[in-house]
Amino acid sequence: IDVEKMITKENLKEIKNYCYTKNGRLIKSKALDIYKKNSNATTKEILNILSLTEYALSKNNNELEKMVNSIIQTINDINKILREKNMVHCLTEDNNNDYMWNYYADMHKGFCIEYQFDNIENVDFESLENIQSLYMILYGDKKEYNIFSFFEQATKELILDDKSKKLFHGDIQLEFFKQLLTKKKEWEQQKEWRIIRTFNEKRLYDFNFISAIYLGMEIDESNKNLLINIAKEKSIKVYLQKYNTSRSKIVFEEYKI
Repeated sequence: IDVEKMITKENLKEIKNYCYTKNGRLIKSKALDIYKKNSNATTKEILNILSLTEYALSKNNNELEKMVNSIIQTINDINKILREKNMVHCLTEDNNNDYMWNYYADMHKGFCIEYQFDNIENVDFESLENIQSLYMILYGDKKEYNIFSFFEQATKELILDDKSKKLFHGDIQLEFFKQLLTKKKEWEQQKEWRIIRTFNEKRLYDFNFISAIYLGMEIDESNKNLLINIAKEKSIKVYLQKYNTSRSKIVFEEYKI
C-alpha cells in the first residue's frame, strides 16, 4: 500500500493554500470543492471532517499537518502489523496451468501439492481453523480507501487528546483486509485462494489435507526421490508430469509407490 500516493505533501499544501485564510480560518465552500474532486466521500462526511478540522485549527494552526501525519503514520502502522503478524498461504484451483508451472515452479522443475477438503470428520481442530481462514481472491481494481474515515478519527484523536483509542479498529482493519484479497484482472488465470492466519509461537500450522503430490517434468532426480519417499511414509499419491505428444498437451500419470 503506497501511503505517499494517498496523501502527499502537495495535497497538504494545496489544502492549506486553497481552503484556509492566512489566519487559519477554514473556507468550507472551497474545502468542499477540493475534497469532492479528490474523494468518493459524501457531502455529510466531508462537512463533518471540516467541522472537526476547523475546531482543531482554532487551537493551533499546525494541527492540520499533525492530522495528516497522524493518518499517514496510522496507515503505515496498520500495514506493518498486517504484514508482520499474519501468514499468507497461496493456493490455486488448477494444477495443470502451464503459466503457473513456468512462473512458480521454475519451468516445471518444482512440484505441486494437492489438498482435498471433502473429508473433514477426522481432521484436527487446528486444520479446521485453517479452512475457515480460506478466502477466494477477487480480480479487478482495488477499491479506493475512504480517507475521510481516517481523517475524522485522527482529528478526534487530536482534539480529545485521547491516545487510548488508536485508529486500529474494526472497519479500518477490514478495509486493509479487502486489499489482501484483491488482485489485478491480469492475474485472473491464477484462480487463486489464500489462507490468512496470524502467527502462532511456532509460526507453523498443521494442515492435514494433502491428497497428492504432482512432480514437474523437469524436476531434479534427488528432489524427485526425496518427495517420493515422503509420500510413501505418509501414504500420499504421487503423479509424474509428462508431455503427451499425440495429444499435444501436458498430462499426469500416477507413480506406483
